[in-house]
Amino acid sequence: MKKNKRELFFWESQFNIRKGQLHTLPASVSRFNFRDSEITDEQVGWITARIKKVDQFDLDNSLITDEGVQYLARLEHIRELRLKGCRGVTKASIPFLDKMAGLELLHLGGTSVSLDDALGLGTLQELKLLLLRSDEEEQIIREKAAQLQQLLPGCTININYQVFGI
Repeated sequence: MKKNKRELFFWESQFNIRKGQLHTLPASVSRFNFRDSEITDEQVGWITARIKKVDQFDLDNSLITDEGVQYLARLEHIRELRLKGCRGVTKASIPFLDKMAGLELLHLGGTSVSLDDALGLGTLQELKLLLLRSDEEEQIIREKAAQLQQLLPGCTININYQVFGI
């Protein structure tokens, strides 16, 4: 199936939007929920090529990788981004995540992003909640949580369901 046909099939099967209706897509959407789905990076690319603002984007336990995060970074606005369990999201996503102005909630638990990697999120000054997982020792987690707290004042840091900060 050609790329164009795959995209048209996506819009029709997911949202009941036919070829002649693509121009009617809104520029802004309050929520996309693709939790536990098989959405691909390519499909996220189709969404972000046509829609510019998404308040909440839930991609928990989906097939999204660093490529999909790169597509998400072209959104003009995103307030909540949930990537829990997306193992294909790695350190390579950090520069793209760090560009997401207005981001208030970022869930990276169960991704391949480490606490050290998360220290690259320094420009997300509007971030209010950052969720992460770590297999490091408790003392190391506490030290890195303190570093994250300094980097992101006003943000609650949640590591392994333990709250640090505010």
